[in-house]
Amino acid sequence: MPILKERLDYVTCTIWLRDEVSGTLRVAAGDGPVGVTRALRPSPQAMRAFVSGEPAGAGLDWDQHAEQAECDASELAVPMVLKRRVVGVVDLEGCVARAWSPTDERLLVALANHAALAIDNLQLLDEARNVAALKEIDRMKTELLSTVSHELRTPLGSIKGYATTLLSHGNRLRKDEQREFLEIIDSEADRLRELIENLLDLSRLEAGVLRIDREPGRLAATMRDVLRKVQLATPNHQLGLDWPVDDLLVSADQRRIYQVVQNLLTNAVKYSPHGGTITLSAATRGRELVVSITDQGLGIPAMELARIFDRFHRVQGEVSRGIGGTGLGLAICKGLVEAHGGRIWAESEGVGKGSTFRFTLPLLAEALDAPLPATPSRSKGAHDHEEANRSRRR
Repeated sequence: MPILKERLDYVTCTIWLRDEVSGTLRVAAGDGPVGVTRALRPSPQAMRAFVSGEPAGAGLDWDQHAEQAECDASELAVPMVLKRRVVGVVDLEGCVARAWSPTDERLLVALANHAALAIDNLQLLDEARNVAALKEIDRMKTELLSTVSHELRTPLGSIKGYATTLLSHGNRLRKDEQREFLEIIDSEADRLRELIENLLDLSRLEAGVLRIDREPGRLAATMRDVLRKVQLATPNHQLGLDWPVDDLLVSADQRRIYQVVQNLLTNAVKYSPHGGTITLSAATRGRELVVSITDQGLGIPAMELARIFDRFHRVQGEVSRGIGGTGLGLAICKGLVEAHGGRIWAESEGVGKGSTFRFTLPLLAEALDAPLPATPSRSKGAHDHEEANRSRRR
């Protein structure tokens, strides 16, 4: 339209494109005193050009096929043709008779056909992107099925094996052996439930239907609870807590924040195979509370930092070889933190140099910093979550 305005000096220009679903013309762009809203339907000249595939005009005395305008005005409608198919119409209107010459018409035809080619290229590009997106979805589906089937097969195999042994030879096993087998079955059942809960949480997050019950609260007691639970399951690591003394109020769902921190601490344990210290800490930054989990483990390659929270994504290469997982935990953490209005990210100086995961939660305004009832040693949400995900007995 800028080229046409400069060369042909129209009063109004409307570009109509063919709707691939309905087959009718729809306004794609407009310029002039009334602009895109000038009409709800194409002019008769635009429809003539669309149906015939030939230019149509009014008030153009030099064109024997042009209609005579009712007043001193001109209209020139040119089809946008691509491979003998009309994909749209360029409709110009002028305020004087014989506003454009045959040369102007040829220029408009050339520009319209170039525009049609550009539109076709864009449509091909969109189709290519759609195909690429479908391929990525198919790849992720295949990867999910492969990962989930592997993660299911391992605990199911243990449950089946130990249950069969108890049924077949239980009377020949000592009491301590029977208890050990039952504890393994119980632990592996917890693994299965955790996997299923992660899949359900991820699907609810993506659908936007996961319930987040945000309330004013302090997190120190919840952090002590989750740290104690993870420590019981990992005697080879030393877990420490560095929490602000003032323990400022945040707006959060304590049960979901417990879940986020538990996932991050468990992840830190998993990627610190040789033990070491894992520190859970927090600090205020502006109107946010920044929670950090720092480990001395395998670290994260720089190229992986941007994708580490993608669903089903796992760090490739030597770093993750031999370490199980579905790639769901960090994606769930990201969804839960963002549902609270916060941010989450990872930092690492490289492979072998440990990692730090941080997330933020909004602090409540000081006006809302009213005294709360005495906080029990364990919040109800944290207790419920712990009961739903009991640590493995040893």
